[in-house]
Amino acid sequence: MSAGEIAGLVNAGQLSGEEVIQVHLRAVRESSDLRAFITVAEDYAKARARTRPFGPLAGVPIVPKDMFDTAGIRTTRGSAVFENRVPRRTAAAVAKLEAAGAIVIGKANQHEFAWGVTSQNSRWGNVVNPRRPSRTPGGSSGGNAAALAAGLCTLGLGTDTGGSVRIPSACCGTVGFKPSKGKIDLHGCFPLAPSFDTAGLMARSVVLGLDRRADSRPTGPWAPRRCVATHIAGGSRAMGGTRGRPGRGESPGS
Repeated sequence: MSAGEIAGLVNAGQLSGEEVIQVHLRAVRESSDLRAFITVAEDYAKARARTRPFGPLAGVPIVPKDMFDTAGIRTTRGSAVFENRVPRRTAAAVAKLEAAGAIVIGKANQHEFAWGVTSQNSRWGNVVNPRRPSRTPGGSSGGNAAALAAGLCTLGLGTDTGGSVRIPSACCGTVGFKPSKGKIDLHGCFPLAPSFDTAGLMARSVVLGLDRRADSRPTGPWAPRRCVATHIAGGSRAMGGTRGRPGRGESPGS
């Protein structure tokens, strides 16, 4: 099911967040040979599901790349150097997805410090492409793409400095979207090259996730100055950094 379908059923009471998480955690355990995860946050995810999350991403299982801090969940940045690092705060992008009802089920494997495009990792093992095990899964967000391709999660949050969301998505047959720089807040995300780093969503369809992740009050030096409407099925929504007809409160010449 898509993120929208899961959230719709959970919000309607036709499916519980606990049921969704149990199914996905079981799939994660059965697919450990893919090495898509550095950390599986089983206890954390189950506890979150018991709170009966509500919202546009209610009950949706998400997997952030291990570059994003997650309070109470180990965040290694893909390196043995930070093997035992457990942050006290959650990265802004992850926190906003959780505020929309999403549930973190683990942290995705990656190239160490996101410095590479193959997701080979000497400490956590090389990520396997679920569709073609003999082929590279791409990188550096290879764990996210592998987890999505294998049906282990519904939404992934990656980083893209020079293709790290787009390359693994192409290799694993999933969808990776790199939005305009500053569209997704990078506070709490370990930097690789700050002037190029961008957070991006990974899924089968990223529109719903971007709608929830896009900052209504974006901050930072690269935040978009205005919000421009983009057309999607069933209407239009505001998404900064794209071209289209003027958004709410804007004139064609603004």
